Amino acid sequence: MKFVFSILLVCSFVSCQTSTLDYSVIVVRDGIVDSSFVDKIDEPARMLMGWYLFAYGNECGLENKKPKCQILNLLSVNNECDTVYLGALRKWFKDDMYRSIKLKKCPSLSAKGAIQNEFKYFYLERHQDTLSIFYRVDGLNNSQEKSWNVERAERFIVVDELLLSVRDENN
Repeated sequence: MKFVFSILLVCSFVSCQTSTLDYSVIVVRDGIVDSSFVDKIDEPARMLMGWYLFAYGNECGLENKKPKCQILNLLSVNNECDTVYLGALRKWFKDDMYRSIKLKKCPSLSAKGAIQNEFKYFYLERHQDTLSIFYRVDGLNNSQEKSWNVERAERFIVVDELLLSVRDENN
């Protein structure tokens, strides 16, 4: 009987430990940030979001209320060009040559420049070691009167302190 109880106790403990690795959060919907996401995500999700905020979007001005800037503020990132922050992103993506190269320089899209990008939705999902991101970024070039959007779903495997991109056939 003690053996059965011990097995049940261990299974319960393991079950409780792994359930925290299953979550889904809507960060941005229709261009509006839901600030409750910040308490629901873990470090790998923060770093993954950090990469996409770095890759898409303009730098944040002093009074910029764009979703990117609101999210960075909620993540307590005062300056996305800070060497400590960039170092943390590089660590999580060190096996990804493309992202490692991009992270060597800070974003150069001015907060008030002709080209403006804005997140319309941003959704994160984690199931055990798989982290998925779904996002849409709309862009506008005011000087050339052109617009575009990027809409993607991407998956990553979390291995220790690494985010490894999973290449889908459709991507």
